Amino acid sequence: SVRRGHGLVYHPGRKAILLFGGGVALPEPRMSDLWALKNNTWTRIDTQGPAPRTLCGFAYDSARDRVVVFGGLGGNNNKYGDTWEWDGQRWEEKYFPARGALAGPRDHLAMAYDSKRKCMVVQGGGVYVNDVVWRRDTWEY
Repeated sequence: SVRRGHGLVYHPGRKAILLFGGGVALPEPRMSDLWALKNNTWTRIDTQGPAPRTLCGFAYDSARDRVVVFGGLGGNNNKYGDTWEWDGQRWEEKYFPARGALAGPRDHLAMAYDSKRKCMVVQGGGVYVNDVVWRRDTWEY
């Protein structure tokens, strides 16, 4: 369906563009489905992953052949600070914010894979306290 705030990444093993999450017009129901675009055809490949969210980090780790999701905005403007990996078959939560995630919950962040250093890099993002607090920090995973 039409959506915004979703993640897109190219997956070389599947030779496809993957799409995760996002939402539709306000009030914004969030989604948590994973789709692949190959040969001009969209195919849903997974629905059993992270909680529905928009504006999360979404990148491909080429060294480990994993797609990674971090953070995002859920229902009731709930911020996520969790990390999930998809290995091509299933999702697995990898980083638990209740156990002291340093980067902390956020949305509107930038995330990319650094193939030279073999790590995900997360930069910035927003956190709502009584108003939006924009972060200027950078983290590696």
